[in-house]
Amino acid sequence: MKRFCVAVFLFSMVCLRSGGQNFQRYNLADKDWFRYNPARIAEDSSAVYTMAKYSFVSNEFYAENPLDIAVGATYVSPYGAFFLDLSHDGYSYYGRHGMQLGYAYSFKLPRGRLSIGAAASLWVNRAQTDKLPYPELNKGVRMYYAPDLSLGLEWTYMGLRVGLGAANVVGTKSREGADVLMQNPRAIMACASYDFSLPYELHLKPMLQIGFCSSTSFDLGLGLGWRNVVDCSVTLRAMELIYMINAGVNVPGTKLSFTATYTRAILHSQQFVSAGICYRLK
Repeated sequence: MKRFCVAVFLFSMVCLRSGGQNFQRYNLADKDWFRYNPARIAEDSSAVYTMAKYSFVSNEFYAENPLDIAVGATYVSPYGAFFLDLSHDGYSYYGRHGMQLGYAYSFKLPRGRLSIGAAASLWVNRAQTDKLPYPELNKGVRMYYAPDLSLGLEWTYMGLRVGLGAANVVGTKSREGADVLMQNPRAIMACASYDFSLPYELHLKPMLQIGFCSSTSFDLGLGLGWRNVVDCSVTLRAMELIYMINAGVNVPGTKLSFTATYTRAILHSQQFVSAGICYRLK
């Protein structure tokens, strides 16, 4: 009975790398900039990548079909992993240009490995204040600078992976007088995962993630992979009724990999499609 309870616990405490805190860059699938754990990068390989997201939504808050883009690079050395990300998020009359520079290091424990990481970010928030429904704030196009810091820990042991991230610990605000137009959302993200090995070189990856920001988020998901070639997953953000379907493939015989994600927000009738390409340097 004890083994059964432990197995059920491990099955529920999980995290998919493609949709949550353990995704080392900001989540292009659903605009969640704070779902980020810089410690995750410690186990990556040196690579360059680019990602893009297309949003099928148009209303008074969002621009017509905004396109978001991110490019970056990771360099892994014996002294740790370094990464640089540049991104653009053009939604609404609030737009964001971002740069993140981070470092992570992984070291061996008596049982498993522990990774620690930190990332400094600088967001340049662009606001078209003339489109706001407040005449007193109408000052045309304004730029606001919002630096911040994210920290993370991740422990891995056999198939188990547990992560804890503190994102945007400064919580910098972009103000116009006494009014706050934007704020980097502080968040604590706790997640865990377990990789179950199945026959025919299949891997089952269930997940659970809990986030504490202005509200509590609760993510459930399930992934299925084959060798190191194909990786698919389905994730449900239960409190917000958002689901994500992700598929990734490492092209055999090359250093290329491709990912694609479809996201739908049921309550707000919003849909997002994102795609990425990565080239491993080693």
